Amino acid sequence: MSRSSIRNLCLALVGASLILTSGCANLLQQRMAIKNCNYSLKSVAFGDLDLSGGVFKILVGVSNPNSVAAILDSLDFDFYLNESHVSKGSTRQALNVPAGEARDLPIDLRVNFSDISNLVDIIRSGKPKNYKVAGTVSLDTKLGKFALPLSVSGNF
Repeated sequence: MSRSSIRNLCLALVGASLILTSGCANLLQQRMAIKNCNYSLKSVAFGDLDLSGGVFKILVGVSNPNSVAAILDSLDFDFYLNESHVSKGSTRQALNVPAGEARDLPIDLRVNFSDISNLVDIIRSGKPKNYKVAGTVSLDTKLGKFALPLSVSGNF
């Protein structure tokens, strides 16, 4: 191989790695942007019921104030209310919220019968409620699936 061929090959490899690196950085930036979005509860409906509990079908509004699209591939989480574990939830529907826009995210929230009395006590207490959603966001990439921790909390 001649020197110019080696040089051209090296330049091509450096160029390809720069393109891949910037593409991966943008992919990660879009998926991390979901943490900075604004969320609102749009509706709650009762879904399935079995011997251990039930599933609530929740529709969450997601508004993206970021300068890049916010992408969510899937989410598994635990929901806490006033530091008490209330339920587990998940969504398998991918969500792409363009910059400056809003979309709806359907979530299945599983509540066991054993947790319902605690949930009712917290709601009826009349005290301010704080919540925490802690879980894992799955990022689907060309290199495979990656899991990142997610924690969102607030008051209502």
